[in-house]
Parts: sequence; C-alpha cells; structure tokens
Amino acid sequence: MKAMIVKLGGERIRMADESRLSATARSVSKKARRDSTLAAYYGDLLAFGRWADERQLDPWDESTAAEFLASLVRDEKRMVATVNAALTAIRFAYKKTGRPVPIARGSWLSDVLKGARREAIETNPPGRAPALRVDDWRLAMLALGRQKGARSARDRALLALAYLGCLRKSEAVALNVGDVEVRPEGLAVTIRRSKASDVPQVVLIPRGAADGGVCPVRAWLDWQATREPGLPGFEAGEPALVAGSSGPRGWLRSVRIGGGHTVERILRAALKAANVPNPERYTAHSLRAGLATSLAASGVPLPIIAQHGRWRSHATAMGYANRVERWGDSPLRSLGY
Repeated sequence: MKAMIVKLGGERIRMADESRLSATARSVSKKARRDSTLAAYYGDLLAFGRWADERQLDPWDESTAAEFLASLVRDEKRMVATVNAALTAIRFAYKKTGRPVPIARGSWLSDVLKGARREAIETNPPGRAPALRVDDWRLAMLALGRQKGARSARDRALLALAYLGCLRKSEAVALNVGDVEVRPEGLAVTIRRSKASDVPQVVLIPRGAADGGVCPVRAWLDWQATREPGLPGFEAGEPALVAGSSGPRGWLRSVRIGGGHTVERILRAALKAANVPNPERYTAHSLRAGLATSLAASGVPLPIIAQHGRWRSHATAMGYANRVERWGDSPLRSLGY
C-alpha cells in the first residue's frame, strides 16, 4: 500500500508508518489492519478535516468531533454504520499523534454519540440503504457522459466499476491501475483484499453495447485517456481512482480518492445531474445493494448473485432479493387455484 498522509489541524498523519521497521516486521505489521481499513480511515479523516476547516474549528477538540458526528446524521442523513466508522477513524488519528483517545462511555460525548446513533437508526435503519436500480444507474452514467473533463471521466469509471462489479466502497477505493485488466470480453477486476476474504478474487464485468453510453470498458478507457503516460498515477501500482483539486495543484495523481464519503458525494452529484428524484437518499452502499436487487428482479438465481457479490452467506444476498416482489417464484403457482 502506498503511503497515505492526511493533514489534520496542521499535523500530518501517515496512515501506515513503517519506515523504521525491518522487512520482516513490516510484513507482520500489515496483518494488524487491512489496506482497505486504512483507506476507509483516510477517507473519513479527509472528510472530518475539510468539515472542521470550513467552520474554522479545531479537530483536536472533542467538541468538534461531537459536532461532526451530529452533522453526519442531522445534516447529511448518514446511516449509523457511517457514524461508527467516523468515530473509529477519529480515534485512530488521536492515537497516531499520541493524544488521549476520546472515550465516549461516561463522558458528555457519550450522549452526543448515543443520540446520533439513535437518530441514524430512526431515519436510516441499518442495512436498508436504498437500492439504486439499474435504470437510474444508467441515467447517472449517461449524465456523466455528457459532461466534459477528467473529473466526470473518473466519476463515470468509478460508478461503472463499483456498480457492475458489486464492489464494497472500500474495495473500489483500494483499486490500483493494475487491478483493472481490459480483455476482449470486458474487464477483469482483481480485489486484493476485502471484508470477506484476504484471498485475491477476480470479478468479471462484460462489455456493454458499443452505442449504449454505459459500457464499463469504454468508461475505464476514457478515464485512463485523461492520465498521461509517464506521470505519477499511470503506473500499475498507483491508485486507479485519484483525487482532484480545484487549486493550482490540479489532479493529485498519486493520491487515492477518499472513502465512502467521496463515493457518496460522486454518486449523489451524478444522480442529481440525471434528475433522479431525491438523490440525497442514496449512499455508497446503494451501488452494491442496487445491483443485487436489480439482478434479483431480473430473475438471476440467488447463488449466482451471491457469487458475483462475493458474499460468504447466501442469507445476505437473500436480504436484497427479499426487496423484490417475485410473483413468478411463488410455490403457490403450482396449486392452480
């Protein structure tokens, strides 16, 4: 994993500082946290830092963390898992800088966190991110295709890979250029590590119709065409999806995009451009949930859906299938009443 550095309250936090370790110790230390976990921390801390900077608040003050967690629920309608993940990332930053780690239990922060979680559960029940159906995904892809520039090309590649690959947000963020292979049949995407497995897995994404405007191969090649050969970020080991800046530095070609917050922001902006109703309802998980739900609605057998989504349990995939009214599968049809 390439070193990722977050600047928080004037301090630089290196997500994985292994410079002083021997090769053996470095190899063992990587077992402590997966690259996808550090990438998620990185994205959450980027979002927290930007939020604090915009309001001129000190990120090292516990009250700032409390305000941030409350805003995730009240202002951005985030789910309870997002609140928990953000707090974990903030605690990680405190620990990395040698500060006392904020403890929620028994403190005033406990009330804020407990209230934020409860409100998140009431407004966005866990595991029920709205599924992005394939028709709305297609509209978002077409809307991005009508826009010009590297940013829209990147966003289109992200939505193509994340949706059709049924990727978790951490898997999409952690992709490197070399993980996406163009073949005659489509894209072969290698997931190095995931929530479900440390064993690399390959996801096959067939080509789309050449004139359909949503072909994943075309989206990936268009994005790669904006990244000039020889510049950082084009090599196989560099991030597949990199950050962009509106400042003088332009595209930060060696800097990986943030985590779920960034994916969510990109998705909502694309849905808004496509005039999909209530784009703010959708989360990064809506991509993965949406493909599973759309496949179930089209009659794809549950084991095939579970295999493509890399779910260890068919019961998880069944949760998405249960959202669909599949009248044709009812056993009562055999009675002929």
